[in-house]
Amino acid sequence: YYTHLAIGFANIINIFGPDYLCIGGGVSAAGDALLQPVTEKTYQRLYAKDAEQNTKIVLARLHNDAGILGVYTIGANWDRTAGENPVTIRFENTENKGE
Repeated sequence: YYTHLAIGFANIINIFGPDYLCIGGGVSAAGDALLQPVTEKTYQRLYAKDAEQNTKIVLARLHNDAGILGVYTIGANWDRTAGENPVTIRFENTENKGE
């Protein structure tokens, strides 16, 4: 299991080079028992092992609650009188602007 996660994480890091890779959802409840072996196996598979700054692999602080809190935040900030979905508006405003 750890090896499969590490391969996936290494692929993400090798392709996109993020500063952080955050493990969330229910799997993050495993804590350091998951984080330590997966981090070691991931770093063994990185192309840029000797980089000055490697991607930090961390556990989400909100664990499995991130999704529900995100939905709550969108709902709480949604102006229902405008009759528009805030997520749709966000994406429509960024289309075709060369970003």
